[in-house]
Amino acid sequence: MSGHSSGGPGAFQWSSCSKNVIQNFLSGPGSSCLKDLPPVPRPQFPHTNKLPGQLSDGDAQCKAMYNYQYWHCPQKISDCASLYCTNTNTTCSSSVVPPLDGTRCGPRHWCIRGTCVDDGSPIINGGWSEWSTYGDCSTTCGGGVQWRSRTCTNPEPANGGDDCEGSSKGHFRICNAEACPVEAVPFRRTQCQAFDPNYVEHYYSDPCKLVCRQVDYIYFFGNVADGTRCSSDPLRKDVCIAGACRSVGCDYILESGVFPDRCGVCNGNGTTCDRVHFEYTENWQYWGPNAAATMETLPVGSTKVVAAKRQVGYNVLGIQNSDGVYLISLPSWSTTVYAAGTKIVYEHNENLYRDRILIEGPTTEKLLLKFVYVYEVNGGVDIDYFRPVSGVLGSNVSYQWATSNWTSCSTTCAGGERSRVLYCVRSDDNTFASHSACDAALRPASVEACNTQTCPPEWHVTEWDTCSKTCGRGSQSRAVFCRKKTTSSSHETIDDQICLDSGLTRPNVTEVSRYCNEIPCPPEWVPLAWSECSTTCSTGVTTRQLECRRLEASGVMSPPILPENCDHAIKPPTSEPCNSDNPCTLLADLTENLDLNNTAAIVQQCTQLAHAQGFKYFALGDNGICYSDADTNTTYFLNGETGKNNCYAGVGRAGYMFVYTLDDYFDRALPTFYANMRDQIVWENMNKTISQCAHIARNKEYDYFGVQFYGECWSSSTPLADLSYTRHGDADNCWAGVGGDWSFQMYRLGTNSKK
Repeated sequence: MSGHSSGGPGAFQWSSCSKNVIQNFLSGPGSSCLKDLPPVPRPQFPHTNKLPGQLSDGDAQCKAMYNYQYWHCPQKISDCASLYCTNTNTTCSSSVVPPLDGTRCGPRHWCIRGTCVDDGSPIINGGWSEWSTYGDCSTTCGGGVQWRSRTCTNPEPANGGDDCEGSSKGHFRICNAEACPVEAVPFRRTQCQAFDPNYVEHYYSDPCKLVCRQVDYIYFFGNVADGTRCSSDPLRKDVCIAGACRSVGCDYILESGVFPDRCGVCNGNGTTCDRVHFEYTENWQYWGPNAAATMETLPVGSTKVVAAKRQVGYNVLGIQNSDGVYLISLPSWSTTVYAAGTKIVYEHNENLYRDRILIEGPTTEKLLLKFVYVYEVNGGVDIDYFRPVSGVLGSNVSYQWATSNWTSCSTTCAGGERSRVLYCVRSDDNTFASHSACDAALRPASVEACNTQTCPPEWHVTEWDTCSKTCGRGSQSRAVFCRKKTTSSSHETIDDQICLDSGLTRPNVTEVSRYCNEIPCPPEWVPLAWSECSTTCSTGVTTRQLECRRLEASGVMSPPILPENCDHAIKPPTSEPCNSDNPCTLLADLTENLDLNNTAAIVQQCTQLAHAQGFKYFALGDNGICYSDADTNTTYFLNGETGKNNCYAGVGRAGYMFVYTLDDYFDRALPTFYANMRDQIVWENMNKTISQCAHIARNKEYDYFGVQFYGECWSSSTPLADLSYTRHGDADNCWAGVGGDWSFQMYRLGTNSKK
């Protein structure tokens, strides 16, 4: 025999040499020690139908083989020829022996006799759970997002099944919209500093990428957290969700399409302000910022302010607060500042430039637009803005719907979806207005189907289906066919030639059916055929024998094995009622009259009932039910006799019958039962019993009487007794003058005659 362990599929087979060595040992005298019983009872381990590798996975096997610091080597999980273990994840060690049968070697695969095979389990695709309630807000201020979650657990994908399609997050909404304190650290910066405290945020061309900077170096860390502002502009509310910038209306609702009107009122109609438009042309020639001319005083609440030089020149524009302080120090190149509750943009890129000042508004304080003379005459400055008015301006202006561009279609075929944001705008200046101002009947669609054409044909190879058996050699199959996707969730099977005509090569799949789960089944009780029913009419009992067997890996049932192997198997019933749907003719239910110490009375009742209907046979069964039928000779004697324990004193127990014949009914000399003295018997003096029967017969004016069954008193009218007194001849089973089981000891009053 080999001095070391074997690996691979051959490890589970005896070599010819090993077979001979084992056989010689078992045949020799040395094997007698195997018959010795253990000195003490061994513990009984819980029974399970699982394979060893299911009870002790690869990690546990490695710990048992080496020590607790080892686990199944991840790089060699699929190798069933040998069990590989590691304690570093970089190198794998093996002692050659294969993993235990049932050890996982991949999704829906396990090791069986040194080979990684499909376990035949059903493929379960994942399904979404219900949506949760809303979670916490992503930020404590400044307008974050919160969402509802779902999990791919209804059911959870298993055995190589597909994960759920779509996102586990949904139903996003804005939360904590109040402005953050000035000293608050921006949310984007906190994400950078989670990687390094020295990092600061860096805005990139993609606003939803987390880019961090340290001095002159920038670092990329994927998408920003959901709820991060798309822009550093504090007045812009748009947020990033799942790596995409999503529009937020001034009502703090995602993609509502609601924005401030020209007067700065959220969801307004532009009727609380009026437009101011003029050209500043004064030829101001006092030099420098400190001697600048005031072109216009902007009241609180001014919006959409635009001050623009008409010509390129050296003169510049400035903006001061009500205290005369420049909000942007001059001279200055182009810059943006946030003051007076709004964003102020100054454009000046060269010495000779056409300056512009842009103020979104509404402003929270009075501002001064300044003209700063530097060198040349004033070429003119156009000033345009909206100022608030008291009350609401009447207007005949009309409103119309406007839209953003369509987003890209979500799919290239089989029906996708695209969307756009809707706006309501004033027709006079194209500024935003409330949706309610536009005609709802003319509201354009915000979502539409796109790319609804079917997808190009494709070859599809299905997964192997579920094994037909869990053990004992089952079968499974898969299919290869041409199909095309028709909707987001359905495909249509088409002729294979369409794929071939499209230049698609059929997948090289040579196997479409195979055996699976070629492992022996646990021992089980196998029932043999049912016996004949104990009755041919009315409820009887049928029985069967059980054998302990098991289905081998080849799918063949084994010969009978020791019953102890089936101790943990479910035992099928070995008896059951039969003929319940074929009742015998029921003459009477005498169960309430049954006295097991005196059954003669109900026997007599049943006899008379059978005779009255002309039956030749009758039976007492089921503890007192009187039966008969037209074909009772065949019916009652078909199955032969049963054990005596199934009948008592001429009455069958449940499921059994005691059968009688009426051949001699009219020849019976004494058919009338009139007393039972059996419970008063004195066995040493049977004459006492005879005298008791005689005394009662004389009182009833009977000429004849008989004693049967050691104490039953019988008689009849004189003509009947006269005719049959001597007809039957002597019986051979009478005892001590008191008859026998079915024989009378007959007497005639006034004589000593007896028979």
